Formats: sequence, structure tokens, C-alpha cells
Amino acid sequence: MDSLTSSSSMTKKNTKLSIRNKTRFKNTNLLLREKTILKKALELSVLCDNEICVIHYDREGNLVNTYPEDQRQVKDILERYNSLSDGEKLKKNTNLSQFFNKKLVNEKRRALTDADEHTKFTQKVGEFKGSMEDKLQMLKDMVRDLCLFPRSSSSDHNRARSEPLS
Repeated sequence: MDSLTSSSSMTKKNTKLSIRNKTRFKNTNLLLREKTILKKALELSVLCDNEICVIHYDREGNLVNTYPEDQRQVKDILERYNSLSDGEKLKKNTNLSQFFNKKLVNEKRRALTDADEHTKFTQKVGEFKGSMEDKLQMLKDMVRDLCLFPRSSSSDHNRARSEPLS
């Protein structure tokens, strides 16, 4: 019985430790994600020479962090954003789903354009091939005629051409 009791208490301890470790891992992971997002916002603002604003709230709605860190800059960006019309806001506001949908639509358009261009190219190659085959046949006919009717003189050649073949 003693070993049974100790094993069940060990399982409870392991479960509690496991839950604590998962919670720590989640918190650490969230902190890393937040740090990465803020870093990317900084990079975008520098590379694109645009003002970027990131506001991070927790589940309870408390302000956790912002980029830029200066609250006056954040308020200034928000005031300018709020003064925009609804149409202008839609242009400047994109969520992840909209971004990917737009990307998929653009890729489908590009694929259709590529398919159309491929079809046109294939058609042109087919026309070129047909033209080349016609020219090759004409050359073969000329070579055959030259072999059948060697040129001794132009009058013999013209006479031979006018006579029917037997």
C-alpha cells in the first residue's frame, strides 16, 4: 500500500510541476513573441519610413506594451488614425486573414495570366512548327525535282517540267 500511495502522490507532484512548466513556457513564449513583434514594428518603421503603432493589451484589457514607447507619439498616431474617414481607415487597416486572402487572390491572378501566356506561347510555337514543316516540304520537293530533272540547260529543264510524268 505504501508504494501505491507514494506513486500516486508522485504523479500529483509531477502533474503540478508539469502545469507550472507549461505556464512558464507559455509566458516565456508570449514574451518572446511580443519582443519579436515590437522589433518588427521598429524595423518596418525604419525600412519603410512610416510611422508604425503597436498596442498590446492583456486578456483583461490592461495596457501591456506599446510601440513606440513614448505615449505622446502613440496618442498622436491614434488621433491621426481616428480622424480618417472609414474608407481611409479600411485602406490602412489589415488583419492577417485579409492579408493572406489578398495574397491568394493576387497569386491566382498571376497563375491565370501565366496560364494564358503559356497557352499563347504554345500556340505560337505550334504555328511556327507548322510553318517550318511547310517550308521543309517545299525544300524536299525542290530537291526531288532537282534530282529527277538535272539541269543541263534551262530549255531542257523547262521542257521537262512541262511534260507529264509517267
